[in-house]
Amino acid sequence: ILTRRTDNPFASFAKVYVPYCTGDVHVGSSDTVYEYPPESDTQWSIRHRGFDNLLVVLKWLQIEQQREKGALGPIDDLTVAGSSAGGYAALFNFPVIRDALGEDHRYSIVVDSANGVLTNDFLDRAFGPPGEEGVWAAKGNLDPLVQEIVDREPADSLWVDVFKAIGHTYRDSRVSQSTSAYDAVQALFLLTMQQVADGNYDPSIPPTEAELFAALLEWSPKARSAMLETAFSVFNYRRYLGAGTGHINLLDPPSDIVEFATTNFFEEDSARNVRYVDWLDDMLNNRRQFFRTDWRNLSCFPRCLE
Repeated sequence: ILTRRTDNPFASFAKVYVPYCTGDVHVGSSDTVYEYPPESDTQWSIRHRGFDNLLVVLKWLQIEQQREKGALGPIDDLTVAGSSAGGYAALFNFPVIRDALGEDHRYSIVVDSANGVLTNDFLDRAFGPPGEEGVWAAKGNLDPLVQEIVDREPADSLWVDVFKAIGHTYRDSRVSQSTSAYDAVQALFLLTMQQVADGNYDPSIPPTEAELFAALLEWSPKARSAMLETAFSVFNYRRYLGAGTGHINLLDPPSDIVEFATTNFFEEDSARNVRYVDWLDDMLNNRRQFFRTDWRNLSCFPRCLE
């Protein structure tokens, strides 16, 4: 989020960025050798260090909290936010972050463009089947609250149950989830997971329009259904379902950082004509409002294709 705009309600926030690393959604800590193409002699060694990156940042934050005149100043409100892979990191790691930084803050969680529509094959590869470690060696990094769910849940219910566990355990924290109804990037990742499971994934061959369309038709209802179930089950959770195919709400396009279509943080208003920025503003800055607030469950339905 750019801070130069005077209408940015978060311009005065201190922002700490945790770099994304090696495809493990900030939970991995392993050196893993991959064979690609399958059944070949070509090997790739990947150092998954997403969780280690997080620990370094948390250590720095702990030091800053103890300094009388730290770079961040006194921290009253603390928001753990992430988009896409960072959205998974924000929710998976929230208990770890809260344990590290203590209970003297008012916490919130913003999960953007990360809807947990996964395959069982991906779950077993990344995290490992029950009782085993996957290629990320992540289970030991997760808080027991989350690790238990990862170890026992099928892919279809994993993400909803993590939201439920976090929301019910940390009832004093506000939790939000946002996405576009037909997020093309998330659908593409679902297609990739399915192709890997079927043994026919080739990164040199782009998906056809028919393949991507089929993935969108599968991803979208699963993502929306999961958000509805979470909204009915977790009282301190709210969802924002926007229209279109864009990916990531926490950006102010145009951006040179990404090559795919994003939604606009300041202009997105396809969910009941409420701007996404106002929705988050009420979530984080206007916590005393209970009835007259933009931070409520909002959906673009029935005009989600626009």
